[in-house]
Amino acid sequence: MPAINVLIIENEPDIAGFFKATLELDGFHCDLALSAREALLYLTTNIPELILLDLHLGGEINGQDILYQVRINPLFQNTRVIVATAHPQVANLVSHLADLVLLKPVDAQQLRQLAERITSQEFPPRRQAFIDPVTGLYNQAFFNLRLEHAFERSRRRPDFFYGVILLRVEIPALAAAPEVDTAEDIIASLYQQIAQKLLTGLRTTDTLTRLSIWKFAVLLEELKHPEDIEVVERRLQQALREPLRVGEQTYALQVVSSGKVNSARQSRAQELLDAAEASLAALERSVASG
Repeated sequence: MPAINVLIIENEPDIAGFFKATLELDGFHCDLALSAREALLYLTTNIPELILLDLHLGGEINGQDILYQVRINPLFQNTRVIVATAHPQVANLVSHLADLVLLKPVDAQQLRQLAERITSQEFPPRRQAFIDPVTGLYNQAFFNLRLEHAFERSRRRPDFFYGVILLRVEIPALAAAPEVDTAEDIIASLYQQIAQKLLTGLRTTDTLTRLSIWKFAVLLEELKHPEDIEVVERRLQQALREPLRVGEQTYALQVVSSGKVNSARQSRAQELLDAAEASLAALERSVASG
């Protein structure tokens, strides 16, 4: 049986070496990243089966940032993550994203046992809990977590811009015959096609979710300029311009969208989503009134 690949992300060389020696005694293959930047560089070309992640990496990018990047990237959908931290209150903040949490100091036997357990076939990757079964996109719970994380990063970094785009999709062919029950497989196909079209206009680090019936939300992080959100919004509108096809039937789409970028006035993450909701509602009223 081939060795399981483990990436150990730990900025203390002695601790990283201890983790590596402990796991390699049980046949794991371990690589070390002694900083967040080393870890992100490694992850651009490698897909480890297990990540052992220290949350406090002593730099601008912390372990929580890396954990979110891993969870939003579908390339790591089968990667398990063990978080190691000496702070229980911090562990509580990421317990919903990590597969397991270890409190330092870590006992060697405990580490080996947990690593063997988490890489077994009976332990499904945590990422699956954040997936919408209809569209294959991230669900609203994960979107809200990402939004909170972006808000916290913007408080640490005044130059960090993030934005939310809301899109309401209407399909006249469905609305024209409300008395007819549309087959579930047709609805599912339409959702999936819309999702795939929207994804073509986004980066892998952007978060797309279905908020409610025919309404989607996009979270854009690391915008270079606040105005960039308008470029992305136009790109998403363009992606949905062509009709969809299910079997022999074509379905034209009508899309209304609204984008908002964070500002210093916002005191909580939800305010940005609320502002986008209010703007979308105003646009919908304007369209309805002609």
